[in-house]
Amino acid sequence: MVSPPLTLEELAKAYSNINHEISTEDSKGLAEHVMSFFGYETYVIDNRLEPNDRDVFYMLEELGLLTTEREDVLLKRGPIWRIRYWKLNKQKVRTLAIKKPEQVVQTEIDEVKQTYEELDESVWIR
Repeated sequence: MVSPPLTLEELAKAYSNINHEISTEDSKGLAEHVMSFFGYETYVIDNRLEPNDRDVFYMLEELGLLTTEREDVLLKRGPIWRIRYWKLNKQKVRTLAIKKPEQVVQTEIDEVKQTYEELDESVWIR
């Protein structure tokens, strides 16, 4: 099942929950700017970005709100064309829109801890 597109409000709230120094108005402005590239899609091709836009995307990637992927396409004449995509990390944005980053990190730590606790002792023996 495909999840619904992110909303401006979700992205703005997620960013303001990470960066407490930004005003609500600036957070909404950033969300509008970023979402203008994505629209109803979850990815955008890097070639569409200007250098200043790319800087914003790198910042959001560092925060985990965006990720990147690349695809190598072999052209008929022989060279390889590398396509880079920016993808919205919808799950992380939605989680951060309702939780503070500290709560998200603690949840992730708890999940990893639970995974290790569920492993059988024989896994640790060489």
